Amino acid sequence: MVLPFPTEIWLDILKGLAKEGEYDTVERCRVVCSDASEVRRWRGPRQVTIHGEDSSEDDRGPIPHLATFASRHGGRWPSVDALTISNAVWRAADLDADAVFRDLFRFSISRLSLDYVVFPTILTLGRLACLWSAVRTLHLSSVIFPSVATFSRLLPCTFAKHGVRLRSMPVHPTLPSGLVVVELMLGFSLHSDPRSVADLVDFFIATGTSTQLRDITISSTPSFQMMTQSDVCLNRLVKYSGQSLRRLSLDPTMIPPKCLQSMYKAPYLNLSDNGCLEQLDLTVKVTDENDSCLCTPVIEVLSQVTSTHISRITVQLHPYDFPHASIDVDLGTLIEELPQLDAVLSRPVFGNLIHVAIDVGTLDRPNVRDEEWAEGLILRLPTLDERGVLGCVFHALGSLSRIGVHWDSKASAWKRYGVERGAIQDVVITDEVVGVEDEREPHK
Repeated sequence: MVLPFPTEIWLDILKGLAKEGEYDTVERCRVVCSDASEVRRWRGPRQVTIHGEDSSEDDRGPIPHLATFASRHGGRWPSVDALTISNAVWRAADLDADAVFRDLFRFSISRLSLDYVVFPTILTLGRLACLWSAVRTLHLSSVIFPSVATFSRLLPCTFAKHGVRLRSMPVHPTLPSGLVVVELMLGFSLHSDPRSVADLVDFFIATGTSTQLRDITISSTPSFQMMTQSDVCLNRLVKYSGQSLRRLSLDPTMIPPKCLQSMYKAPYLNLSDNGCLEQLDLTVKVTDENDSCLCTPVIEVLSQVTSTHISRITVQLHPYDFPHASIDVDLGTLIEELPQLDAVLSRPVFGNLIHVAIDVGTLDRPNVRDEEWAEGLILRLPTLDERGVLGCVFHALGSLSRIGVHWDSKASAWKRYGVERGAIQDVVITDEVVGVEDEREPHK
């Protein structure tokens, strides 16, 4: 007689199948496990990803299986709280929108991620994003939609550009009231036309959604001095988030050189209206324009900070590494700039800093001087080091050296690292720094 699998093994099998996207197989296994009540009561995976079917057209494919998934598992898998749709083309011919939205509504989604997706209209995107009142995080990357004129149908009136003042617009009753995190990644800015980006930002502002956002991530251009029209629009979103914004992250991704050529000079990001900001993450990529003044964009942005609540700042200074167009960090020049960064972070407005992370990367292969460079970073930031809040990371290809104060995820505490690679000394900081969510460890 063959003994049945233990319940623990069945649960591992179900989780593995769910991770591979075999959702129908998961449900069949769950149903036939009549001898394992715990398996039959399995509430489904936490995350679900719907990929577009294989297609030779632009790496995106139709998603008729989204309707199948929603109808079969909606209401049966209450544990699902994160939905990702990727490499997809949302076509009316494949999906009965009303039926799909009705079935999807039966899930309790708190994070919606749309990666490399084409929608027929922005209205479809709006309806999808507004399905769940529990949605806290909206992630958009390479989302493409045509002209946004139809988006105004989400509201009982039209946008300000058509003669209606933004502040006179009522909040749309179906907007997710819990939406506090918005992630607008590289593809959103590059592949959506500037007018679409502008109108989407207008939508957030007009409906009051911007005033409840606590965490915004934007993929900016490699240097804050080179901003596209879309970046300027997204800067408006940051401005209108005002006192609600707690964390802002500017994280540029690789941009083809031809896109860099279309950018124009624009003002630096202005954070003067974000008086309750607690965490700021800034990443700068080297370009021909900033290679001799890599810290300048960071200093300009920090100079406009007005929030005395800010406790954590991360500054990443990385090479521009695109095929046939790589530009490395000039370490000698950077070292000379760091005292200016030390000075701006010594202003009274930064009196409540608990941690400052400086991350420097280079395209050079690792050598015995990596530790020396890491120590050199510390030495050029004496005030921050004396305050006991500074942690520096220096990394080359396949090598990483760190020194100063860093978060130890295993110990759930701050620890001080010596100049040796990975050598951990005694704990010197015991106060855990909280982020937008009190229970979260510091963002990496």
